[in-house]
Amino acid sequence: MPAGPWQLARDPAEFGAVIETLHHAADAMACVAEADHAAVELAIRAGRLYQPTRTLPVRYDVPRKFGSLLPSRGAALVGAYEDVVAAMSGTLA
Repeated sequence: MPAGPWQLARDPAEFGAVIETLHHAADAMACVAEADHAAVELAIRAGRLYQPTRTLPVRYDVPRKFGSLLPSRGAALVGAYEDVVAAMSGTLA
């Protein structure tokens, strides 16, 4: 069973080390989020993201299992990454 927040530091002297560790973990997640955000934006601009044709509107006649990512889906994906980057940056502020 994971430790509760009150169990992370056995005494006040260890509390600083716990906070420092959490800060480093949040910083690492923020770096990953920023890198993934940039990679997704680049992949969308290059036309390298696809979606299953069964998820495309009926008007799209794609004779393959995957079709190009719809702009609305790309915008939603980028928006989700922007939300994560903002949340992670807020964690470190």
